[in-house]
Amino acid sequence: MPSRAGTSGIIRMDQEVRWRPDMSDSSDNRPKKTMFLMIYVGLALFGTLMAIGSYWSAVTPDWRKPAIVLGVIGFFLGGWLLLLSRPRRASAPADRSSQSSE
Repeated sequence: MPSRAGTSGIIRMDQEVRWRPDMSDSSDNRPKKTMFLMIYVGLALFGTLMAIGSYWSAVTPDWRKPAIVLGVIGFFLGGWLLLLSRPRRASAPADRSSQSSE
C-alpha cells in the first residue's frame, strides 16, 4: 500500500504497530495505577496482619517473628516496586532474513 506524502501519523497496513509508553494518554494509565496501588496496599496489609498474627499466636510473644515477616514482605514489595519502576527496554525486532534461510 503506498504511503501518503505529507500525512504524519498515518500507519500503513503492512507496518507493525508496537506500543510505546509515549503513545498513551495519562488518563489511560489511571486505572492501571489504581489497580497497582490497590494490590500493593492489599499485600502490605496482608503482611502486617500476618506479622500481628505471628506475634500473638505464640505462647510467649516474641518480637523477632513479626520482624521477619515484615522484613520479607517489605523485601518483596520493595523489589517488586523497583522492577516495575525501571524503564522497559524496547525488544529488538526479530531478524526475519536469518529465519527464512534455514
